[in-house]
Amino acid sequence: MVVSILLLLLCQSVPAPSSAPSDPKNADADKILEASIVARGGRAAFAKLEYRYYEGEHTTSDGDKGTVRFLVDRNGRFRTESKSDQFGEALSGSNGDTIWTVYGGTASIEDGERRSYKRAETDFDVALNYDKLFVRRRVVGSAEIDGRACDIIRLTTPDDRSEDWYVDRGDHLPRRTVREWIVRDMRIR
Repeated sequence: MVVSILLLLLCQSVPAPSSAPSDPKNADADKILEASIVARGGRAAFAKLEYRYYEGEHTTSDGDKGTVRFLVDRNGRFRTESKSDQFGEALSGSNGDTIWTVYGGTASIEDGERRSYKRAETDFDVALNYDKLFVRRRVVGSAEIDGRACDIIRLTTPDDRSEDWYVDRGDHLPRRTVREWIVRDMRIR
C-alpha cells in the first residue's frame, strides 16, 4: 500500500516552472533587481502604468553614433525613432504582432512573433519579468554615474544578447541601461 502511494505520487505530473530553474549565480543580481522594484513603488505601482518611455544614445559597431527614443504600451505596441549621421532617420513600430521598419531608405514588414532581439526591449514589464526574459543575471562590477555608486548587473537573453543595468547602491533606482543588440550586420550598443 505504501509503495503504491509513493508510486502514485511519483507518477503525478508536476507543473513546469514558469521560468528557467534558479541559478545560484543569479542570486546577488536578483536581490539588487528586487530592491530596485521596491524602490520604484513595488509591483503594484508597475501594474498601474499604461506605457513606458526612454531615450538615449546609440553606437553601431562601425562607430556611427546617434540618438534613440522608444515608446511601448502594455499591449505590445511600440514605436522607435532613431537618428544618426550615417543612416539618417530610422523608424520602427509594432501593433503587437507585426513589426514594421523604415531604415536607411528601405522598408520591411514582419508578421508573427517579435524577433528575439526585440523581446526584452518591447516587453512592457521588463523590470518585473527579468527572470523570464534573461536567463543569466550577474553582478559584473561597479561604476559611478553622476557621483552615485552603482552596481552593474549584466542580463543575458536566451539567444545570448546582453544588457547592463546600472543600479544605484543608495536609493536602488536604475541610473543607466547599456544594451547590445545585433541588427542585420551591425552590433548596436
